[in-house]
Amino acid sequence: MKKILLVSMGEEFGGIEKLELDYLKNLNSKYKIDFLTPNDNPFKKFKKVIKQNGGKIYNFNVSRKKYIGRIKYFFNLFIFLKKNKYDIVHINSSVFLFSFQVVLVTKLCGVKKIIVHSHSTPKNNIFKKIIIYLLNPVYRFMINHYISCSKKACYSLFTKRFVSKNKILILKNGIDVEMFKYNKSIRKKIRDNLDIDNKVVYGNVGRLSYEKNHDFLIDIFYEIQKTNKDSVLLLIGDGILKEKINDKVKRLKLDKKVIFLDFKDDVYNYYNCMDLYIVPSLSEGFGITSIEAQTNGLITYCSMEVPEEVNISSNIRFFNLDIKAKELADSILKEKKLLNGREKAFINTINSQYDIKNICNVLDSIYSSNN
Repeated sequence: MKKILLVSMGEEFGGIEKLELDYLKNLNSKYKIDFLTPNDNPFKKFKKVIKQNGGKIYNFNVSRKKYIGRIKYFFNLFIFLKKNKYDIVHINSSVFLFSFQVVLVTKLCGVKKIIVHSHSTPKNNIFKKIIIYLLNPVYRFMINHYISCSKKACYSLFTKRFVSKNKILILKNGIDVEMFKYNKSIRKKIRDNLDIDNKVVYGNVGRLSYEKNHDFLIDIFYEIQKTNKDSVLLLIGDGILKEKINDKVKRLKLDKKVIFLDFKDDVYNYYNCMDLYIVPSLSEGFGITSIEAQTNGLITYCSMEVPEEVNISSNIRFFNLDIKAKELADSILKEKKLLNGREKAFINTINSQYDIKNICNVLDSIYSSNN
């Protein structure tokens, strides 16, 4: 049985970590899959699930936000890979220098198959673009397989010229469709538990970080609730900006209308209690929650920074980030028939080939190949 190491740089649980868990659940019968993170924060809630599926979590107990932490990380990585012989190292990161260094260390340790997988749109300044341009030939030489979750995300790790040659596999971020199907009874149960049974619920699932743009989301909801007094905003996720966003909510006197929930193991159930979904992200490599929301039948508003690949149904709406909060709120308030057709919405996801089983079949072919 081949041993695979999934490497990510996140220090909090997010979309990449969730996707890696899905890989484990769907491929554990064929491969021994382990996880490597800078510290134990991302997967600490899922240790039992990972163990049950035959995996292990490793971390170096360092912070990559500190210079000394970065040095320790790569020193420890070399020792770790020399000791634990992996057949495949699959790196899930869109930060070029991090990815380059992990690839270099992995190559020096003699790992036979290295896979890089980009998940975010580029935020490169001129200096970073020059670095990518100069180091890309060496970087690509060490890699066996190039993967990206969307066309936009390719440019975080590779040059425009290389991307234009279509040598990068676009592998969609899939979901377990069965889990995200609309369920009327779960809707009622959660709405009763949260005491929001008679409310119009606007929702967002994601890390509370700068790129997710919760600050603008609060502005949008502030305008919505002026017109619709029976509205609430449900925010599910953890992150470094949680306290700051909470302070803004209190300042606008919305604390009785905005519900903060930590990330849930059964987050898929919470889409059922929502009536409309909003993704105002400043950058997104893919935007998997937009697929999850549409699978559940939610009308979904996304910023133009979310890749067009998430457009899988008539329920999607895109908006420019330069739009005024009130203007966008007015558009949202005009939406009707919020509950219509939700039971059959999952069909769009299957037809668009976003089922995680299809995605893992492709990944399986890469893992099992001889090159």
